[in-house]
Amino acid sequence: MRRSWAAWSCFLLLSACASVSTEPSGGLGAYGPSGGLADGKGLRAKGKLWVDHDALMAARTLRIQPIELSAEAAAAITPEQREIVRSAVGRSLCKQLGKRFEIAPADAPADLAVHVVVSKLGLTDPRASATSMVVGVVSPIRVPVGLGSLTVEGEARDMDGKQKAVLVWARGADVFTTGARVSSVGDAYQMAGAFSDDFARLLSRGEDPFRRRRLREHDGRPDRKPVEGECDAYGHAPGVRGALVDRLGLPPEWADRKANP
Repeated sequence: MRRSWAAWSCFLLLSACASVSTEPSGGLGAYGPSGGLADGKGLRAKGKLWVDHDALMAARTLRIQPIELSAEAAAAITPEQREIVRSAVGRSLCKQLGKRFEIAPADAPADLAVHVVVSKLGLTDPRASATSMVVGVVSPIRVPVGLGSLTVEGEARDMDGKQKAVLVWARGADVFTTGARVSSVGDAYQMAGAFSDDFARLLSRGEDPFRRRRLREHDGRPDRKPVEGECDAYGHAPGVRGALVDRLGLPPEWADRKANP
C-alpha cells in the first residue's frame, strides 16, 4: 500500500502541470532587436520578452487590434470556442490595460497599437476533467492527466509601426490552482486573464512582468478609471451565470458571449 502511494505521489509531482514552450511562432513577424529576447519566469507562467522602457513610459493611449488565433490553434477547436477564447483574451486585456492607459477606438490614432496572437492551445481532456470533478468531492487536487495550456504572443508598436514591446507568454494548467472545466478549451479560457495581467504589467511598467514589485513600489503611471463602454467590442463578462457555470466546472461555452465582430 505504501509503495503504491509513493508511486502515485511521484507521478503527481512530475505531472503537476502541462508542459509549455516559449519558442516564437512567427505570428508577430518580428521579435525585438537582433539581440533577441530575454527569458522571464514567474511562479506558474514563463515567457520571453523585450521592451523599450522609455517609449512605453511615454505612452498614454493605446489601441487594441482584434485578437488573432494562429492557424494551428484555430484548427484545434470549434468556431464557437475560437470566439470565446478571443473574447476572453480581449476582454481581460482591455480591462487590465484600461487601468493605466486610455483605450482608443479601433479607427482612432493612439500612441501604441497592441497586437495579440493566441499561438498555441494545449487542449483539456473533458473526460479527465469530469473525473477530477468526481474526485473533487474528497480532494481539491485535479487528476494529473489531460491538462491544457495556453501560449500567447503580444506586441506593441508606435505610430510609425516600430516595435516597442514583445512578450511570448506560456502557461500550463496545474493540478492545484487550475479548476477543472469539462471543455477542451477549459484551461486555456481560464488562463487568458493571467496572460492579460502579465502583458498589461509589461506595457505599464516597461519591464519584466514576472518580477514582482514590493508592496509599496509603484510604476509611476497614474491609476485610471476605465470609461464605461470602451471594452464593449470584446463582449461582456458572463456575470452570475458564468460564475455558476465556473463553480460547477461546466463548459465556458455555456455562459460566455463572443466578442462583437
